[in-house]
Amino acid sequence: MDSTKVVFNPSKKGLFYSSVSNDVALLTTVEDKINKHTVREYSYAKKACELQNIIGWPSTQDLNIYID
Repeated sequence: MDSTKVVFNPSKKGLFYSSVSNDVALLTTVEDKINKHTVREYSYAKKACELQNIIGWPSTQDLNIYID
């Protein structure tokens, strides 16, 4: 990657964004994320997603309340 500086600014709703031009693509692949975690952590994350799907996609915060 070149040394171009990318600035992310907060929106009024708190999300951060950047103006992208010149056919620039910023992405993170699933492989990048998987490689940062153990097999067990990845397996637990998949199970948590499956559970969220089964019970109707509650927010992560609500899911944690249900589990506790």
